[in-house]
Amino acid sequence: MNRMLFINLIWRNERVIIPELFDNYRIEYNAPPTELNIIGIGKLWTPSYKPPKTVYFENTQFWKDFIKKYIETDWNPKDYVNFLTELRDSREPCRLIVESAYENYDLNILALIDFASWNVAHGQDNDIFYSLIFYEYEPHEVKIIEPPVIINNEQVIEPQPPARSNERKPPPNATYEVVSGDSLWKISQKLCGDGSRWRELYTAGNNQSVIGSNPNRIYAGTKLDIPESWR
Repeated sequence: MNRMLFINLIWRNERVIIPELFDNYRIEYNAPPTELNIIGIGKLWTPSYKPPKTVYFENTQFWKDFIKKYIETDWNPKDYVNFLTELRDSREPCRLIVESAYENYDLNILALIDFASWNVAHGQDNDIFYSLIFYEYEPHEVKIIEPPVIINNEQVIEPQPPARSNERKPPPNATYEVVSGDSLWKISQKLCGDGSRWRELYTAGNNQSVIGSNPNRIYAGTKLDIPESWR
């Protein structure tokens, strides 16, 4: 028993326990700072004081009698193989928890699995030899960039970026009611996207007589005519 450890895999709210002999269990650290280049984010560095782990379980085996002795499950060795294959192909991280009689061997990380290999000797489905590799997983927020659309292998239509909040928005009607804090510059920027065109607003319709000789003085509640070219 003191040569045994248990691998706990938690994936999609399901826990699978695998008994293991730790003779071939090892953990490697990528000690130097690691540079990552992630699309949509750019370059990131993993600091040297927190290196990602790579965990190996090599040349081990699923043995039916061993499983029945130590784990309360109706799984056979092939069921474990199918589960690990599905986990690997999903490309999703799982929680890897290793428990043993030796504290130094205990582990609890989020990891990606690479079900490296498995082999069934002829007529020995109850004794499957396999190897596992786990890579410590660190989630990053990645911005998804939509690819361009290609039509007939010739025309390429670039995806349109989302509208900016300060882009021109057509006014709902022909007048604008001044609110507290407004200026002709701010209103022009809001309605046509260019504050330097405030003189067009000042001289539009009846605005000049409503505002008076000083265009810097406008009051909340005043209704201004919007230039036709802005609508």
